[in-house]
Amino acid sequence: MTPLTVQPVLFLVDKDDKFVSEVGTEFDPWVVTATLVTGAGSLINNVTCDFVGGMCTFENLAIDSMGENYTLQFDLTYPTTANIVGVASQMFDVGGRPLSVKFTGLNTLNAEYQPFTAVVSIWDDALDSPADGAVAPPAVSCSVTLVGASGVELEGTTEVAVVDGVATFDDLQVTGMATGAQLVVSCMDNDEFMHMGTSDDFNVHPYPRTGNLKDAKTGFTYKGDAKNVGKVLNAFANALEKEGGSNSRTFMFDEPETEEDTLSQDPVILTAEDLAAWPIFA
Repeated sequence: MTPLTVQPVLFLVDKDDKFVSEVGTEFDPWVVTATLVTGAGSLINNVTCDFVGGMCTFENLAIDSMGENYTLQFDLTYPTTANIVGVASQMFDVGGRPLSVKFTGLNTLNAEYQPFTAVVSIWDDALDSPADGAVAPPAVSCSVTLVGASGVELEGTTEVAVVDGVATFDDLQVTGMATGAQLVVSCMDNDEFMHMGTSDDFNVHPYPRTGNLKDAKTGFTYKGDAKNVGKVLNAFANALEKEGGSNSRTFMFDEPETEEDTLSQDPVILTAEDLAAWPIFA
């Protein structure tokens, strides 16, 4: 619990209402104990203080429940033989537990057009930790917006209800690249709870979208002298060998010595299916 903002400080006066500077000793100090006289809550933390230099100052006295018209009583409890009249405080009120909201889950790098999650927790400022579900207000809703990024939008479910002190935005998307963007959350209920929080900077990187894949098959046919395609076939064979093929082959074509030899050679017809059937292309 958060200690009282103003801690009680007491001092001793004599019968003439003058300040008494020496009360007890450093090694045997006099002790004052605080008790609750009126109010619905209870006193917690250290409810005693020691006189030092004539002053008795409480350090972390706190009350565990909000309420009105609280009164504290302060009595000297050591030494027990001293006959000192106690003193009561004026009535005062105790406000609600100090709460806020914080982002407790958000990746600093997200892909555009891809869902990501942001988690916001009701924060217990007194304990500097997420508020327990019993402490968080029961009917809070939170909405989130994107700031620090131009030309893009925040899509998905941007308003959710708080469950057990946590608001989870699980399908947010940013419609483009962003650097140093932030999320701002606003949470409120129908009573007095209304708080805002800002996330740390995060970035949104490009992400390839799935396109249409087309499967095309290309065929070709060659009809003519084999010598005219020898270099091409050899180039194919060398390329396949460099790619790790286990088979290699060199095609040798003799140049015709006479015109008669040329006319006597049968033309070669090559198709894509022929190449696929050869070992070097299989």
